[in-house]
Amino acid sequence: MMRNDPIKARDANIYWRYSHTNRVYDVRVRDRYDLCESRVTSSGSFWTGWKHARATSPEALFGEMLFRFGFTTLEEARIALLQFAKIDNCQWARDMLEARTYGRVA
Repeated sequence: MMRNDPIKARDANIYWRYSHTNRVYDVRVRDRYDLCESRVTSSGSFWTGWKHARATSPEALFGEMLFRFGFTTLEEARIALLQFAKIDNCQWARDMLEARTYGRVA
């Protein structure tokens, strides 16, 4: 379910886990840094280079998850898209989910 108030990309903190085969799963996006979080975390809003330095954006992070590591299952990839879709400038994630839902292909 989509949030009514999207998370600003500058405030997004993205968390995930690696499987024993180094695949990504359990992706979560939050609007604040959680000191108690046990997942791996992105630079997120607590690092001044987030969204400014090369390859430090939600889009780049998703691409790295997908192409460098891969997801444990297709369902975990879908969950990751749902999580990234919470971020205001991640229309690409919402578009991908919509295309999958309605079976649209170019």
